[in-house]
Amino acid sequence: MKKIVVNNEYNLTDADMTEVVQRVKGLLINSKNEILLGYSHHEYQFPGGHVEEMSL
Repeated sequence: MKKIVVNNEYNLTDADMTEVVQRVKGLLINSKNEILLGYSHHEYQFPGGHVEEMSL
């Protein structure tokens, strides 16, 4: 998997990033060909969330 950092406004280095979080995004298109987007932190995003590990 390729690691892509799009927005690094805090100028973090690889050494600063110690946590890995898996996320999912969805692309939802209705019968009128409209796309669902969310607005958060001053930008539009596809709906999604993080993936929780299963505990046994």
